[in-house]
Amino acid sequence: MKKVIIVTWTGVYNYGTCLQSYALQCAVEKLGFQTKIMDRLRFENPLRTLYKESVSALKRCVTDKNTKRYRVEYFHRKHQHIVRPHTIKQLKRLVADTDIFISGSDQIWNTAHRYSPMMFLDFAEGKKRISYATSIGTVDVPKEYKEVVREHLQKYQHISVREATAVNALQSLTGRKDIIQVLDPTFLLTDDEWHKLGENAKLSIELPEQYIFCYFVGDKAEYTNQVYEVIKCSGLKKVVVATLKGVSTLLIEDAVMIHNAGPLEFVHLIEHATLVCTDSFHATAISINYGKPFVELLRFSDEDTGSQNSRIYDLLTHYGLKERLYSDGHTRWMQPIDYKEVEKTLHLDRSVSLEYLQNAIEN
Repeated sequence: MKKVIIVTWTGVYNYGTCLQSYALQCAVEKLGFQTKIMDRLRFENPLRTLYKESVSALKRCVTDKNTKRYRVEYFHRKHQHIVRPHTIKQLKRLVADTDIFISGSDQIWNTAHRYSPMMFLDFAEGKKRISYATSIGTVDVPKEYKEVVREHLQKYQHISVREATAVNALQSLTGRKDIIQVLDPTFLLTDDEWHKLGENAKLSIELPEQYIFCYFVGDKAEYTNQVYEVIKCSGLKKVVVATLKGVSTLLIEDAVMIHNAGPLEFVHLIEHATLVCTDSFHATAISINYGKPFVELLRFSDEDTGSQNSRIYDLLTHYGLKERLYSDGHTRWMQPIDYKEVEKTLHLDRSVSLEYLQNAIEN
């Protein structure tokens, strides 16, 4: 049996980051390959910690079952096979024992945010390298990184990306014509598979029968007024909010704030919501997978040099859902969604993406 290592982020605060790595691991395993995930090299920056706190505070955080950090770590231990080399010797041993390395999904190739040679598999000399639904985050690779990214990508046997804009950008950069677009890994799992995962959630509150679920990666002051407009137009009075880092500037009267939800709770909250209001790519993706009504708020201005709106535009346009984008000028974002056509497209996309993944690993 071929041994596969997926190299990607696994996430601490961001639920989508956790769930995309989980979904890709599941997809590769279902194809019949032994699979593990490597999320970072600890010796790249040994002084970095995920919280700017003392070591003792961090230990309390990962042992208190009521914290988000604990629930994320529990999710990794229970549902994923993660390896984290602490030394160069350990890394070399891992490379020697692995047949194929996959650059996983999420924005691991977003060099406008951070350039990490590891995410381009620079350590995997002599081994097969492929990418699955990797994202560059923006519409193009920044000028200062074009040459090094080109050199990395020429060493890949197969390249697939998440956004149509990235196909064009990387084909132009590398001259390769074999770069294709595939589904984000969260779409590779069916709604039934997400349900089985989410039913393990442990919430300390009883959810309202009907509610708007809000999850925002951004922290924009205008979100409060926009959510109030969604409340007004939908007629839904109950709002449940899952926070990214345990805090939120969202000021919604009587909203239920959940600061310690983990990935399991996040999936459960989307599944049982009446309406999802979000600026998150993965909250949107899972909402589409579940056939949920949703309203999309934009985290960036299109004029921002580091804008990540292209991935949202690509996703919504592909499934004919562009009108789900919130606008002050109209309320078309509240019209019912005909998910029959969306499901047809998604079913075909899933087949094509899984076929690419299997072919890339085997050939």
